[in-house]
Amino acid sequence: MQMDYIDMSDAQRRQTIQTLANAYINAWSTTDAAVRRDLVARVYADEAEFFSAEDGNLRLQGRLDIAANIGQVNERDIQGHGLAIEHRATTINHRAVKVTWQMVSSEGGVALTGMNLLLLNSSGEIAQDFIFIGSPN
Repeated sequence: MQMDYIDMSDAQRRQTIQTLANAYINAWSTTDAAVRRDLVARVYADEAEFFSAEDGNLRLQGRLDIAANIGQVNERDIQGHGLAIEHRATTINHRAVKVTWQMVSSEGGVALTGMNLLLLNSSGEIAQDFIFIGSPN
């Protein structure tokens, strides 16, 4: 995102975060690998970290490893099982952003719910991403 996040007005910050959250969900959702890479590069800092307790205490460091993981999840769930990710809500608390989502089938049934806690750096990029599967929206 490369913006001076901490100097923005509240309205600018809210709009910027909503744009980031939408790009973030789209990065996980798109089946186009080139678009996915661009979205990941736009929202994650170079040295970002990703944490998942549901996947055997997975910890990834660096945008490239995170992008590879997103690609694997996309191939398995979006392309492989025909699921789609719906962005449910975004909540902001200073540099912490909660993004709630659900994976739905083509028939509209909810296959999985979750939320991600995104901690942003001073430029407004994701520095840390913590995923919680099955969390209440």
